[in-house]
Amino acid sequence: MSALRSAALVALAIGVAAPASAGTVLFTADKFDGDAGTSDVFNGNGNTAVRITGGPRTVSALAGGFALSDGIAEFVAWCLDIGNTLSIPGSGTPYHQTGTPFSNTTGALSGTTVGTIRALFETSYATLDLASPSQSAGFQLALWEILYETDDAFDLGAGSFRQTRTTGAALAANAQANAFLGALGGPVTQRYRLTFFESGTDQQGNQLSQNLVAVSPVPLPAAAGFLIAGLGALATFKRRRKI
Repeated sequence: MSALRSAALVALAIGVAAPASAGTVLFTADKFDGDAGTSDVFNGNGNTAVRITGGPRTVSALAGGFALSDGIAEFVAWCLDIGNTLSIPGSGTPYHQTGTPFSNTTGALSGTTVGTIRALFETSYATLDLASPSQSAGFQLALWEILYETDDAFDLGAGSFRQTRTTGAALAANAQANAFLGALGGPVTQRYRLTFFESGTDQQGNQLSQNLVAVSPVPLPAAAGFLIAGLGALATFKRRRKI
């Protein structure tokens, strides 16, 4: 199974739609195929138990793509923020779109970091199998490595930020994460628009849930589409001339 699960979403097979957001929206656990009341934030997406050391806190968690809904669209979101716990109750958690991710916690991400996150999606996400535990968890680990590694090289098994669980599944996720990270700087397979979300806060100002990112594929520019169509027509004409 690829990044999307149903024939109804085939048009987005190369990615997932980020929800449109103006102001505050409520995010809930996704309800694919009429699964009303589901509390599974992965809901069919692969995930793997991991143990993180070297980030904001040492934590054992499930890594993978979250299946969420904003009441209109179903989408996949990725955790940017392991310093907080994901909290998506049945009543939903308020989120708002932001152009300065992490401004509500440790300070806005640098342009370089945002660019590297974009590069990760644009080199690896189009072929990501979300139903695969190693791939889904590996992509999440790769995102965390970009955010929290302080050494020069990206490697989940070395440096200041590590995944240290030694089960076969966790090590497979490590290997997949390193493969995604190794593709950085390679050819772009699909352009994406990144949408960053920050959770609301309680009355004491405490963050309610994790910061998230979702993506939607950027359509081919019309001019490029016309050029490709024109080249195709020219190739067809040449073939006919040869017959």
